Amino acid sequence: MKHTLTERLLLAGLLLCALFVGCSRHAGRFVDGVVFSVEVTPTNPSIASGTTQPFRATGVFRNGTTRDLTNSVAWSFSNPGVATLSNAPGSSGLTSGLTVGSTLITAIDPATGLSGSTTLWITAAVLMSIDVTPTYPSIALGTT
Repeated sequence: MKHTLTERLLLAGLLLCALFVGCSRHAGRFVDGVVFSVEVTPTNPSIASGTTQPFRATGVFRNGTTRDLTNSVAWSFSNPGVATLSNAPGSSGLTSGLTVGSTLITAIDPATGLSGSTTLWITAAVLMSIDVTPTYPSIALGTT
């Protein structure tokens, strides 16, 4: 059976299209299911000493979808003298500022070894206001 050049090109195009779609679907199930990058948020926050800052790790997949990885990553930090960082269930990614300084916060995806980081800045606590209560105190005459 003899085919014209147009028929051959059309057939070749259909075969390539089928091959591409089949391979990309197979590859999509494999590649898109693996974390492509890890993002840590918020980015470069600043907190006062004595306060806390929760961090979130987000896995970004090759196809652009995202998933919260906060409780499945391993959290680490570079300067234990200025902050603490929790890996405990329920408080994973929670930092507490201890003293003025900075520390690099890193989330590592154990499945891929990929990581994301941000810097936590700890500043001195600044007194913003003083509240005296009760506002209008009163006591009976002769009492203290």
